[in-house]
Amino acid sequence: MKKPSEYAVKLKEAQTTGTRATQLEHAGSFDQAFELYIKAAQSYLFLIRHTHDPVPKQRLRDVSKALLDRAERIKKAKKDAIRPVIRDRLSVEEQDSVVERGTTISGERFGRWKEADRDAQPLTQLHQPPLSPGQLAEGAVWTSSPPIPMIKENYSGVHIVQDNVDDCSLVAALIVGAEHHAKFGSKLVASSLFPQDSKGLPVKTIDSSLPATKDGRLLSCSTVDGDEMWPSLVEKAYMKLMGGYDFRGSNSSIDLYAISGWIPEYIPLRSSQFLSDRIWTRIYDGFMQGHCVVTLGTGSDPSTIIPSSGLVPSHNYAVVGVRVRQDGVRELQLINPWRSRRQAGTGTFAQDLTEALPREPLCVTWDVISMFFSSIYLNWDPEKFSFRDSVHCSIRKPSPIAQGQSTILRVQLNSASAPDSEVCLLLTRHQRTTADTGEFLGLVVGQGGGHRADRKPTRLAVDADTTLTDGPHVFYRFKATNGDLPYDIHISYRGPSAELGFTLCAFGHVPLKIIDGPTPLPYLHNITGKWSEKAAGGNHTCPTFMNNPQYKITLSSLPDRPSALAELEIRCETAKDCPVNLKLIRSRGDRIAEFEDRDLVAGSATYSYGLDACHTTDIRPDTYVLVVSTFRAGDEETFELSFGSSLPMTVTLVPPEGAGMFARSAKGSWEPGFDGGRSDILNNPTFSLTEITKPTSIKCTTASTLFLPHYTDRRVRLCASDGQQQITSTALQQWTIH
Repeated sequence: MKKPSEYAVKLKEAQTTGTRATQLEHAGSFDQAFELYIKAAQSYLFLIRHTHDPVPKQRLRDVSKALLDRAERIKKAKKDAIRPVIRDRLSVEEQDSVVERGTTISGERFGRWKEADRDAQPLTQLHQPPLSPGQLAEGAVWTSSPPIPMIKENYSGVHIVQDNVDDCSLVAALIVGAEHHAKFGSKLVASSLFPQDSKGLPVKTIDSSLPATKDGRLLSCSTVDGDEMWPSLVEKAYMKLMGGYDFRGSNSSIDLYAISGWIPEYIPLRSSQFLSDRIWTRIYDGFMQGHCVVTLGTGSDPSTIIPSSGLVPSHNYAVVGVRVRQDGVRELQLINPWRSRRQAGTGTFAQDLTEALPREPLCVTWDVISMFFSSIYLNWDPEKFSFRDSVHCSIRKPSPIAQGQSTILRVQLNSASAPDSEVCLLLTRHQRTTADTGEFLGLVVGQGGGHRADRKPTRLAVDADTTLTDGPHVFYRFKATNGDLPYDIHISYRGPSAELGFTLCAFGHVPLKIIDGPTPLPYLHNITGKWSEKAAGGNHTCPTFMNNPQYKITLSSLPDRPSALAELEIRCETAKDCPVNLKLIRSRGDRIAEFEDRDLVAGSATYSYGLDACHTTDIRPDTYVLVVSTFRAGDEETFELSFGSSLPMTVTLVPPEGAGMFARSAKGSWEPGFDGGRSDILNNPTFSLTEITKPTSIKCTTASTLFLPHYTDRRVRLCASDGQQQITSTALQQWTIH
């Protein structure tokens, strides 16, 4: 809380809410009283988190406990009269709670930043970050920093070097940040250290112990001549946050965001969506105007490194120049963070890094950059955007066995006066540990509507190829063409945590605000299913498509609104690397083998990884069938389905084809002599059904391995025979392949 006046207002609000709850309880309005008791208690918990004096903090705890006790008494005594309290997840109290939970990383709490911290003394009681095996092998000990300046006023990045810590991504970030200061006077990176002097530069009053050899040689990031201390201290602070100097690796945009708050963006160079000329223009303009900094990364696979290049895998390089030569050739000027030659006493770790390019700047032509590097890492100055908003939320899994969960927020834009305006979204996962925990986050943006009553279906997937990422950030750009209508932001999580906190930031050149997503539809249903060996039929061009899990959905009319139409939402979530598709088909509830476009009620032709959804409005109360398919036949995986409807509904699994019946299968082919077609029925492939001793039901289905055109018919005829000649024949089934 920034000001004492804000604290006083929130305290008065909590007291007023508690008093009103008591009045309502005495008046017999138990449902409203219960809701206000909970709301008041949440306000007191918020105040407790922002109270540092132990005496008033305990008084607040006592009041909060008394309010919760009253709410619990009402709940026990008037259970049938109490409705569940709807959680306002964007309230100040809820967001503050999410932020507070995010202050603990790997079991250690890092206090929230306060303005008073600018002039505070260092927290000397904190233990030093653990040293890396490479540092320990060289006999590293914690020692007082050498008598060198904290920072030079005209500091730059070309002299910053990586030593024997595997943090090339961080050092590359320090280099490009310091180079930005040298060109634009931004104090980027160095301004993250406090306390500071009147010029905004760090002063030497902080805990400056650093790892060094017994003879005093620093074993940390430093400058070439060892004449500035600030790079070593920034590295130490970041290693403290990340659990120690045994750094497991990152990329420069992630590291620079943590240090400076500049927006990170990752661009894969070897993607089919890499638009070279368009991306060059963005980078060149942003770099020359001081709006962005750039680093490059090589991939982890050594086979992708050209031997003659001198590059090494899994390494970051700082870009200190972006230019167009007089002959029109576009170039990037790079620096390798590593020292050009090792000092005495080396050879105990990371031998492959000695093969890296020397520190002298190297020019790489833009047109061949993807031959040498796998990734571009950008960081954008948030100040270049005129409007910003952010919220802190969490995603809660519906059950411990669920693979993940999704949620929807919205960004409201006033883009009518500035059509095609750029909007950027940054989704940041709150990390509870620096270890790799298998957590993945994804984001899909679509054009939604306003209130649910007049909401239209999601018409445009801004990025239909969205995949989940295990990185801490997801960055998305899109053009705002929706006028004043909001955009739906679908956020998905996969991982072991029951609840995951995140921060969503929106940046733009038009007024914008992040708001909560649509209220849930009144009728909800959840199902867990599985693509098994016999129920993973693949996409609709596969002959086994009908074997996919299918669900019969029946929508019923309301007695007081018999002509009302329904709104229906369906979401499917599965493993992050599993392409999934939903198709809602008009049917009597029978299993779908094949269908025509006119039968499709909702769903698209594309498959998306880990998540798919379909949404339709104004459909009649009737029976429909949902087909849940993977792209490849035989892909076995579990999935969760979530249904929401504006009308009462039932959802049941459609039994597999031939359920409860004996099954036999045979393969055949149409070939010369067995291709009589419709005119010569008996000269087609023929199979015998034998040992049928009593009246029974028979169901026959056929599937072709070829993708046949619309006009192709297939007929199955069942004929009674004495083994010698045909006696009768009946056409059982005909359908059109499409």
